[in-house]
Amino acid sequence: MIKLRIGIIGCGRISQAHIEAANYLKNVVEIVALSDKYIEKAKDVGSKIGVNFCVDDYRKLLANPKVDAVIIALPHNLHYEAAIASAKAKKHILLEKPMALKYKEAKKMVTIAKDNDVFLMIGHSRRFCDAIQILREKINEIGPIIRILINFLVYFPEPPTEWWKSQEETGDLITYLQASHSIDFALWILNKTPIRIFGNTFTRNNKGFTMKDEADIFLEFPGDITTSIHLSLNTKPPLHEYIIVGEKGSFRLIEYQLKESFTFGYKLMLNEETLLEGVQIPTNYSLQLKEFVEAIKLRRVPLASGEEILPLVKVLEKISESSKTGEILNL
Repeated sequence: MIKLRIGIIGCGRISQAHIEAANYLKNVVEIVALSDKYIEKAKDVGSKIGVNFCVDDYRKLLANPKVDAVIIALPHNLHYEAAIASAKAKKHILLEKPMALKYKEAKKMVTIAKDNDVFLMIGHSRRFCDAIQILREKINEIGPIIRILINFLVYFPEPPTEWWKSQEETGDLITYLQASHSIDFALWILNKTPIRIFGNTFTRNNKGFTMKDEADIFLEFPGDITTSIHLSLNTKPPLHEYIIVGEKGSFRLIEYQLKESFTFGYKLMLNEETLLEGVQIPTNYSLQLKEFVEAIKLRRVPLASGEEILPLVKVLEKISESSKTGEILNL
């Protein structure tokens, strides 16, 4: 089998999850190139995984004919430029979430990817865990959904990377870092777009974070369906749970972080019955990369394609606007 040859753009914190996913899928993928603006970081990663092509400018990576596809793992504000350049270089793209900071940028990404006949997939890795797959399969058992409640409360004593401290690079840290996961879940489960949005973001840990590190978000969907989302980077012990309430019952999904970074365990309950409990193996990132590879091989649209994620980008942009104005906004 011919392997998909991947270049990783950005060798920071999240790149390790993608590297481990590629190692898990080593029979079908191979990392052949790395880029990072700090060349020593790229070389250090390269020395550990046996990659010699390490550059300080991703344009050099895109010019490498041995690269078939890229994983873009850059600060949020660089996603647009890197994705456009990758598409024009005819490289398939797995882009870390959030897709973009502005809807018009995200829409152009989709257009340019189509024009160049490349696949654009967005890294909403939590979609791929077994628990959420089972939840979606059984969602009709609780009848019409009335509301979704999400608590995504984690603890970082300080930003784990420098760019988390930058408004320019993050866009709005808590919204684009965390809310992107939670809102994607709600939109995917409901298969609807909200009609009214309210977001309140603020800073609680002034010593650790200069950015907004807490948020409360309220979404109203057609049919009097509501979603409330509570986000925090300052909560210990952490709590990450989804509660989906229907007319005939409810689901509760709990995610917990394991010792190794970017690995999780899950517990899924339907009313009082536990449907699944345990460690997610393989990792969400491995299943995500598998979907990316298979979509390219079979020439089919991947799950979490750029086009599918466009409504999410519009919602995130409205939340950011609502948090600044204090107003309830119509979408």
